[in-house]
Amino acid sequence: MLKKGKKVLITGCNGQIGIPLTKAIIAEVGRDNVIATDLNPQKVDFGCRYESLDVSDQKRYEQLVKENKVQYIVHLAAILSALGERFPDKAEKVNVNGFLNGLNLAREYKCSMFSPSSIAAYGGDIFNKDKANEDTITQPQTIYGITKVFNEMMGDYYHRKFGVDFRGIRYPGVISSEKYEFNGTACYSTRKKPTI
Repeated sequence: MLKKGKKVLITGCNGQIGIPLTKAIIAEVGRDNVIATDLNPQKVDFGCRYESLDVSDQKRYEQLVKENKVQYIVHLAAILSALGERFPDKAEKVNVNGFLNGLNLAREYKCSMFSPSSIAAYGGDIFNKDKANEDTITQPQTIYGITKVFNEMMGDYYHRKFGVDFRGIRYPGVISSEKYEFNGTACYSTRKKPTI
């Protein structure tokens, strides 16, 4: 999906997926072609441009895409499971509104967009836990899972309706060896309390 010399905007670069993926993208396309963003102050010096971005701020998001002639949006920003259950309104604001901001910008500025989904898309007792695939019934039980299914469906709709090059993948529970102050699987696996 990524081509050398093309501008890439990454949201949520400080996250559990964001840190290693940002490093990999920089290695692939070069640091001058990457704009790493996050709501929080920069935690890792990636050697590329860093900008503060709240993805629910459509004007700021658009400014970064437009002014930098971004061609790829890697939308990783999200409120994860544990924090989302404590603050569902925040999860909706970031995971739905922020995602739609990115998707609409991809449509308007002809960007390709990648945004991961999650195993949280599944839930309930109907799906086959041994062999779940992309056609398995989803019955998410958390606000995070619900927002991820919504995002998958909207990405597919924008692809079919408007030709947006949208990609996603359902990751299993991701546990990073680098850091644990996250609000998803790592909180459950390490028994740490979610942070705000």
